[in-house]
Amino acid sequence: MHILTAVEEVRRERVRGASWSMARLARAVIEDDDSGAISCNDVDKVSAAIVSANRTMAPLYNLASLLEEGCRSGRSMGDTARRILWYIDEARRKLYSVGEYTVPEGARIMTLSYSSAVETVLIASKPSMVYVAESLPGGEGVELARALRRSGKPVSLIPDSMVPHIVEASDIVMVGADAVTLDPCLFNKTGSLAAALAASRFNKPFIPVFESFKVHPSVKCPAIEVEVRLYRVKGWGDVSYRLFDRVEGDLVSGAITEHGVSKFSPGELKEALYKFYELILGE
Repeated sequence: MHILTAVEEVRRERVRGASWSMARLARAVIEDDDSGAISCNDVDKVSAAIVSANRTMAPLYNLASLLEEGCRSGRSMGDTARRILWYIDEARRKLYSVGEYTVPEGARIMTLSYSSAVETVLIASKPSMVYVAESLPGGEGVELARALRRSGKPVSLIPDSMVPHIVEASDIVMVGADAVTLDPCLFNKTGSLAAALAASRFNKPFIPVFESFKVHPSVKCPAIEVEVRLYRVKGWGDVSYRLFDRVEGDLVSGAITEHGVSKFSPGELKEALYKFYELILGE
């Protein structure tokens, strides 16, 4: 089945994040549903496989949950997955519009890792400089810096060790999200907590950018399972690291979503998630 291949691909991916993972798995569901390889009789098995691809990423829980809800209402998994792919594109279009008026012109922005949501907002805006931390060991920040440079944005790649100094010199710290809980709490690439603490220390706004499908529907902050990976250090061997940091809500100044600017409050997060489910499951 295509879905099993996609699950392995998501597990191996080192640069692209939660939005890409959700879309990749949704496309695999469509292919399998169209070919007759799966049906709603298999929804429990398919949902479990999707969640197992990365247990920290909230979009995978939402994809699995929506497939189950869709089957219960008489809709095929392929149809539900198509609606989700449509919404991913629609949310990105809306984020671009939000980015055009949200980010102050001439702002100096510090970010890290590779968030497609952050990329969309930055491309829509007119910063005077974007500082991007390398985000080792994966080096995802390098890929974001390259993408921004190709888009004509002023960008400077910085070593991770310089993050506190660059935060002090920046106007805004902007990060993506792989999961947001209703507590509220943010999970994003390792390095996000250091950036948030530096932002708090230097009184700079710490702003996550994410789509509503990155809000987890049920699990609370302490219960989120964080992926651990290995990387090889020459002359030493394998070293393990947590792929994601947990950032508590009191370190978050506000948020940017496809619906605009929010206070990162439980009520607003829940409402955004509800709107997403309503659009996917509605007639």
